[in-house]
Amino acid sequence: MTGYEEKVYEKADDAQYMMAELERHLHGIRYDPSAATAADLRDLTEIQECIGKAVRLAKQVSDRMHG
Repeated sequence: MTGYEEKVYEKADDAQYMMAELERHLHGIRYDPSAATAADLRDLTEIQECIGKAVRLAKQVSDRMHG
């Protein structure tokens, strides 16, 4: 593996681990929203925006790498 290949692999692996952790937290939030507040709604809106940006960036990288 070249230096870029190894770094890209590690970054993708880390991102997948982080997404799994995020999914675990979101699952708990989704199935027990009984104590939700306005602050929680604001934070979840920000999470959605960040995820949207992450999806766009991942597609951009994928398109660049795989034509």
